[in-house]
Amino acid sequence: MRGRRTITLSGRRVARAAAVLAAACLLTGLAVAPASVDQPGVDLQAWIHGTSVSSFEPVILSPDENVPITVQVTNHTGTPLPITSVRLFGRVVGLTLFSYPVTVDLQVPPGSAESQSFAVDLSDLDRRAIGLIPATLQLLGPQPGTIVERSFPVEVQGSLASTYGVFGGVALLATLLLTVLLLVGLATGRLEDNRWGRAMEFLVPGIGLGLSLTIALSAVDAVEPSPGHALTLVTLTGIAAAFLGYVSPGRLAPDWDGAGLFQPSSGPAAPAASPPAGATAAATAGTTLATAPARDRSAAVTAASQDVYSRAAVVDWAVVEPHPGGPDWASLASDAGGSDWAGEQPLPEAAGTAEPTS
Repeated sequence: MRGRRTITLSGRRVARAAAVLAAACLLTGLAVAPASVDQPGVDLQAWIHGTSVSSFEPVILSPDENVPITVQVTNHTGTPLPITSVRLFGRVVGLTLFSYPVTVDLQVPPGSAESQSFAVDLSDLDRRAIGLIPATLQLLGPQPGTIVERSFPVEVQGSLASTYGVFGGVALLATLLLTVLLLVGLATGRLEDNRWGRAMEFLVPGIGLGLSLTIALSAVDAVEPSPGHALTLVTLTGIAAAFLGYVSPGRLAPDWDGAGLFQPSSGPAAPAASPPAGATAAATAGTTLATAPARDRSAAVTAASQDVYSRAAVVDWAVVEPHPGGPDWASLASDAGGSDWAGEQPLPEAAGTAEPTS
């Protein structure tokens, strides 16, 4: 039994560590937003569907159409600025939902501004995202790295069966499953004894709840899941859940019910009837003998007689009937030492004592 308990604790510790690690990775992905790497002296203005990306209004993106994009680049440096590609992508909680690169050929002389228009095919956008999504428009050159970029919200008219919708559904189902398991453990008194351990167990579904709310609110065009908004919501729900786990009751203390069984404490137990003299010793020896092979029956009888009083507290008071082919239980109780389990009174001398048969 001790070995089994050690394995259970180790499993819970491993599961808790994995959950905390996953939560830390999620929070890190939310907190660490990609920093702007604009080259100094370069300015970008862009329009999608005629809407400036610098405005606070979300840009509407619909699938099955070519979206017109116009970029205007101003070069304030003293060297020519070549632009070879433009990339439009959307990312939520570190997950890139869509990315559309377009090859262009734009040369911007020093101290001047150049513009170019092109179209982006969004035919598969409905399978990638839905709702408000933080998007970024990047300008790339022949050398690795981003020349200039602009971030703005887009309203994707996609489907709930998209990658983003499925991801939100999986996060919600996992959160509900963990919550149900915690509620069952709370109702049955099987939560972690340590308060901080319970807080860690509640932290994971709390973070899952914040993530699910973030995706749900963005899917209905209510809140843009920017890193700041998502991190705030996930942090608040995680802290609230951890606090609930910290103050929740742990494992219930066992109570001896008088019948040899441990049960959760539910009030004073009725006094148990005293067992008949010699019945406990006989029952214990009978149990040991019944489970022993036939060739080792004599050894089993001897071992049971030596251990009869040490195990008398964990057996029922029922009198065991004689095992077919076995010894007389009264003889076994008489050979056990002649003392009762509680009063240390001599056991009544059994009649018809017989030696055990193999």
